[in-house]
Amino acid sequence: MSRTMDCREAQNCITPFIAGTLSDADLEAYLAHLDTCPSCLEDLSVHYTVELGLKLLSENDPDAEENLPHAFDQALARARRHLARRHRLRYIRAALVIGGLVLAAAGLVWYAVSSGLLVL
Repeated sequence: MSRTMDCREAQNCITPFIAGTLSDADLEAYLAHLDTCPSCLEDLSVHYTVELGLKLLSENDPDAEENLPHAFDQALARARRHLARRHRLRYIRAALVIGGLVLAAAGLVWYAVSSGLLVL
């Protein structure tokens, strides 16, 4: 179960979110908070847009005007996809471990039966 986050904690996640340095657990809690708190979502949107706008201006990006409007929504979508991939990998890893254990157990049973240690 993921932890919950209040607005004060969410404010402390703005800079790490923009920098891409939030841990998966913090990112999950932060996104869950943003889903229920329009005020924190707006704060992140403003910070993200200002920071990205300044970066694009400093790079003299001719497409800055076109890239800026949807950049925040794209960043949120990327973060959600990242978490979804991490969750899928966790399930795949667990399935591989279970599959390996089943194969090892089957191998032991086969060995015990073929060597006469176990009679079925």
